[in-house]
Amino acid sequence: MRLIREIRDYCSGVAVLVISDVSDPAFWAQAKKLGIAGFLGKNRSVSQITEALRTIAAGEPAFDPMPPRGAPRPQAPFALTPREEEVLRRIAAGQHTRQMAAEMDIAVSTLRTYVKNVFAKLGVHSRIEAAAIASQADLGGDIAVQQPPPGQQTVLHSA
Repeated sequence: MRLIREIRDYCSGVAVLVISDVSDPAFWAQAKKLGIAGFLGKNRSVSQITEALRTIAAGEPAFDPMPPRGAPRPQAPFALTPREEEVLRRIAAGQHTRQMAAEMDIAVSTLRTYVKNVFAKLGVHSRIEAAAIASQADLGGDIAVQQPPPGQQTVLHSA
């Protein structure tokens, strides 16, 4: 709250968008009293944050209804094939295209088709957005990145 107050005190004409995982209704109420323009959960995608900024720039508020802590996660609104899910896990783990194709034993062009299908099903335009959704849906947990010895490539393996 102190930072919100300082921003409002020193730059009263600046719209403030808070991005946080705090779900305490008292916190929200106090932040609204301080005059913030919007509040988003930090699990939002880049495109959702961009849209909120556009909304705020147009003079409208952008408040995200967040579930209380401990509330069950909603089911993912997308259905991926097992292969697409594997591609999403590898994207979330930070693997690059050629490495994914080699480890999955498929052509780079085939992998790119999988990536394109994953992006379309998730409604995203970048690997960063896809990784954020994978994290939100707990899809990245069973692939880990190992630090390679000097001179060797990074290797992913199932945990």
